[in-house]
Amino acid sequence: MFDLERLRSLLDTSLKEVRRRYLGIDDEVAARLRSEITRLLRFPVAVADRSQAPTFVEGLPINQLPRRLFDLLITYDERDVGEVPGIGPALQDYLKTYYGFRQEALARENQLFLRIGKMVAVRFAEGWRIYLKYVIMRFAGASQEAIIGCGDFLNYDITWEDAERVFKQLNDDAQLSSAMQGLFQTYERLCHALGSFVPQGHDGPRSTV
Repeated sequence: MFDLERLRSLLDTSLKEVRRRYLGIDDEVAARLRSEITRLLRFPVAVADRSQAPTFVEGLPINQLPRRLFDLLITYDERDVGEVPGIGPALQDYLKTYYGFRQEALARENQLFLRIGKMVAVRFAEGWRIYLKYVIMRFAGASQEAIIGCGDFLNYDITWEDAERVFKQLNDDAQLSSAMQGLFQTYERLCHALGSFVPQGHDGPRSTV
């Protein structure tokens, strides 16, 4: 009994990591991470968003929770994320999937940016980024009319007609078009994955892209 009590005391103090890893009981790190995840997913408006999406693809969707959850998880050691009792492996898989999604988004946007530069009369990067924004919105499924209705972000004598021309030429590249659709499908899967991190008894976050 004395040895068991000493072991219990150690598991509650200096061996909390062992308790978390092998007994499935939260230590302070796991409890804090679980609490922050739950608060973000249940009350997203109440949690300040202190980071900006590094790509147009990430910044476009209405639902920014996938990015915000990734930004939260990346502040923790990957091992601690993977060892959260009950949801650790799923969180770790989410972390890796989102990181891969971001890498792909960066690569595709850079590819589009360089190709746009060869297709338009504007000869400076700021103008190319305007075309890039339009093209990505169209790849995401927005119609030209819907984009125009969101507000005029054109400049430098760029017209909606020329922006649409650029999109159609890029969309004719079957490989590129498929890759862009794959990006948005991955984001949709990430949206759906959020529901598995909300405690039972609570409604999960909306998955609308």
